[in-house]
Amino acid sequence: MEPVAASCEPDSELVSLRPENLTSSRYYYYPSCTRVKRCSGCCNTKQLVCEPTANRTILYKVTILEYRPNKKDRFSHRELVPIEEHVRCKCQCRVKAWHCNERQQYNANNCRCECTNRADRDECALDSDRKQWNPSTCTCDCLPRNEDCTSGSHYDRNACKCVPVSISRRTTASASAVRYSPVVVVLSVAVVAAIAAAYHH
Repeated sequence: MEPVAASCEPDSELVSLRPENLTSSRYYYYPSCTRVKRCSGCCNTKQLVCEPTANRTILYKVTILEYRPNKKDRFSHRELVPIEEHVRCKCQCRVKAWHCNERQQYNANNCRCECTNRADRDECALDSDRKQWNPSTCTCDCLPRNEDCTSGSHYDRNACKCVPVSISRRTTASASAVRYSPVVVVLSVAVVAAIAAAYHH
């Protein structure tokens, strides 16, 4: 038997009429689901996806019933439940322009984001023993590593290797203490001098 192509068009799909945030078991919706037209079907390539180009909202009147143990269920009220239905469909690019980052430009003909920072890619190729080019993000990433850094070192993502823990923070802190200590001494001397002058008066 020859297969029939499933073209991109609105087709019946089961949808729930119950709110997603409904947690109470005391009430239930009737009917709890229905069928509406939603886009489905095959497109020629994986770069394309069947999507709606026109839709409408249908308001369904749903009955809310109250469940009562050992008693007949009781009518509570009715609610209008909005459900989206697709009217027209078309095979369109799966990757959209808004998927591209600041290092990319959108190629609508090929349905993809393309890197604009070619110089960074060429520079990354020169360091291929430690780094690899990521065409999805247009960044030069470290190659996967097989071992963890030893104690006293950490992994530097710029150098793509383990480096000793820097003592620059402690050195900076010590330098700051030395740099500000004369100010403290001067202020202390000034305070002592003021107290002494007040005492002699």
